[in-house]
Formats: sequence, C-alpha cells, structure tokens
Amino acid sequence: MKRLVLSLILALLVLSVTLPAAAQDAPASCVTDLSPVAAQLMTAQALASSGDTAGSVAQLREVRAALAAIQAACAEAGVTPILLLEGEFAVAESPYLFNYPLNWTTGTAQRPSADTLVQPMGNNSRAAGQALQADPALAPGDQGAFVAIGNLNTFGMAADSTPTQLLEGIAASLPEGYVAETIIESTINGLPAATLRYSGPTVDGYLVARIVSPELGVVAQVAGVTPTGELDALTPVIDAIARSIR
Repeated sequence: MKRLVLSLILALLVLSVTLPAAAQDAPASCVTDLSPVAAQLMTAQALASSGDTAGSVAQLREVRAALAAIQAACAEAGVTPILLLEGEFAVAESPYLFNYPLNWTTGTAQRPSADTLVQPMGNNSRAAGQALQADPALAPGDQGAFVAIGNLNTFGMAADSTPTQLLEGIAASLPEGYVAETIIESTINGLPAATLRYSGPTVDGYLVARIVSPELGVVAQVAGVTPTGELDALTPVIDAIARSIR
C-alpha cells in the first residue's frame, strides 16, 4: 500500500510540473494549483504509514476524483489532458515493457517468435477480443487496441525500413472499403515515428509506428480502433502507450 501511495505522489509531481506549462494561457477554469491535491496525497501517505489502509484508499479515491475533475476542466478549456497510464505490462522472458490504462482488460498475448510480442487490450473484454480482427465488431463506447513489438523482419520489412514505410505497408493492406489518411511523420523519445488514421464501414482506427531501439532494430506498432466517430477520445491513449514502450 505504501508503494502505491508513493507511486501516486510521483505521478502528481509529474502532473504538477507539466500541467501549468501546458495551461499557461488557458482560461481560469483550467485549475493549475494542485496544492490541495498534493495535501490529500500526503494525508493518504500518512494514513498508509500508520496502518490505516482503508482510510488511505478512501483518500486516494478523493484524489483520483479531484484529478479527473481538473483534467476535464482543462480539456474543456482547450488544454490537452495529461494521461496517467498506471498499468504496467511485462511479459516473462521478454525485455519489453509498456504502460496502459489500469482499468483496461488485456487479452491473450501472442508470441510469433521469442523476440516478438503482440498484446491485445481494450476498455472491456469485447474490445480486447476484437482488437486484432481485420474488421472488428464493436459496440458504442468500445475502445480496442494492441501493441506489437519486434524486429523489422518480424513485420516483413527490410532492416533499414522507416516507421513511415511500415505504415505504408499496413495502409496498402487494409480491407476493402477502408480508407487511409495521410501518414504523419514525427519522433518519439528522439527516435523516428509516424502515425496513420483510417476509417472503415463501421470503425475508425489509429496507428503509431516507432523505433524502439535502432541498435537492435526493434520497432513497435500501437493500434487503436473504435466505432465510427469515436476515435478522437482514444488517440491520446494510443500516443501515451506508444511513448511508454521501453
């Protein structure tokens, strides 16, 4: 329990440093004074240290509610909310780690080879189960995703291929009736990356491809899919997952 509270304090420190910078010119409705929340966290820590687990958990619920309210207010004020991905995914005998939303469901991992991971997930079991389907069957509100990590040759690409070329190959192989938008090049953690949005008859999708280790030739794909018209809420989550891969 102490470890949990301390991790949330660290998360708050990250939030308190980055949120004001993002919200400098935002309206007053975007709260940037997090000292009341910091005080609540310190209270939770004190309760945990004294052995009052129930009291500490109750305090943490209040902290989460306060942070959620701040993020919602800032989003309405035009400030991109900061995502705290509290779940950490690790595979036995695999060097790969990434973070994902703690309340999400993870599906069965696929290991096509010893150095390759394909992990489906979603905000419910149906979404997680449909994440790897070529034409997902999703209900309103579903958010499916998957993380694929491996060497470029695992994805059928040459060793010197770029994230853009990886996404070009995926765009060319989309099912009939699907339309891909223009690929956007970027960087993640100082390394090449690219993103692609696409749409199908009943779903919208978003893909991030990035270099994880240029020395080892390791790349990652992170994909998200929602029912038509619901993708914008998922893309920041996919971006955050992609940044967390290490």
